[in-house]
Amino acid sequence: MKANYGLTSVLAVGVLMFSAFIPVQPVAQDSTPEPEATITPVEFTDGFAGNWIAYNVVPLKPGANSGLKPGIRLKITPESYSLGEKTCTTPKYSIKITTREEFLQGNPPPKTSLDFYENKFSYLSTGCAGFEPAEFALASFHSLAALVNDELVFFEPDASLSIGGIDVKSDLVFETNEDPKFEIHGQVPVIQSDSAAVLNALLKKSVMDELDGFKKNFKDWEIPPEMADQSSFMWINYDVSLLTPRLASIRFNIDFYMAGAAHPNHIFKVVNFDIKEGKSGTFAGLFTSTPKALTFISKYCKNELNKPDFPLFEEGLEPKEENFQNWNLTEKGLRLSFAPYDVAPYAAGPQEVLIPFSELHSLVNSADGFGSYIAQN
Repeated sequence: MKANYGLTSVLAVGVLMFSAFIPVQPVAQDSTPEPEATITPVEFTDGFAGNWIAYNVVPLKPGANSGLKPGIRLKITPESYSLGEKTCTTPKYSIKITTREEFLQGNPPPKTSLDFYENKFSYLSTGCAGFEPAEFALASFHSLAALVNDELVFFEPDASLSIGGIDVKSDLVFETNEDPKFEIHGQVPVIQSDSAAVLNALLKKSVMDELDGFKKNFKDWEIPPEMADQSSFMWINYDVSLLTPRLASIRFNIDFYMAGAAHPNHIFKVVNFDIKEGKSGTFAGLFTSTPKALTFISKYCKNELNKPDFPLFEEGLEPKEENFQNWNLTEKGLRLSFAPYDVAPYAAGPQEVLIPFSELHSLVNSADGFGSYIAQN
């Protein structure tokens, strides 16, 4: 479903949450502070371990040059640390809580969409001599930052993965602009299969359409003068819920903000594609009777989402096909995704419902590629 980037949708909610910080042990007043402990694998998983991709490089001083560019890959595991083509096989990890001022070494925070929202955050030293960067700050729940030669390098989780024996590699699309000030980046999934050329072109177009739509929105958007230095942004990531030699089911997670709006927004966009048939799957194509399927799915979702901690916007769950366009198949069931305000208020954030395949067997169209998958599982 195509996103609408008008004022109403921009003022809708996007949930930006920050990760909990790793606590440090207090030091007694009359004792010498103990050296920072080497991280154990269990502690190490709290925010730093994993595969990352650089999505922005921000100079803090004129002429700054780290030599690092968006798209470079970072991998941190308990056993090794690698950046690009370089690997350190003997890291000596240590962790502490640092302040924003200490991390930035006296430089002012950058005027970017990924400013440091907290004054204190976790800081990882790899202990790898000869590496730049060798230290990272957990700047937010989804980003690491490194300071190299007066440039800040931001990393986000690399969505590349292998599923069903098929590799998916992320290509980074990135752009910054000064007037109006914005930052956009998206990870484009590229299926590593000769039979996926049409699908890969569709996935690239899906990301570019959203980014282009965001930029065009500035034609009708007035940024308040007092917010002229505030950066607008759009970030696009994805998850692959199902991938077989025949079927691909992918969800794009899109966060965006227009400077001057009350808060960011979060929306979904899905691609369901039958590689064998060379065509997109449709909600109506899944079922022998769309009205019967809508009635069942509407009731099922209402029961699943009817929680005491927030009111339910039942109009977003009425048995209408447009209410259930953000669907994906997983290995276990039909997943339906709802953006903030679709079915619940701002504070509730995005919602999703997973309907087990067994609940749908009597409704599916087994002649459809996706329907056949449901029928057989």
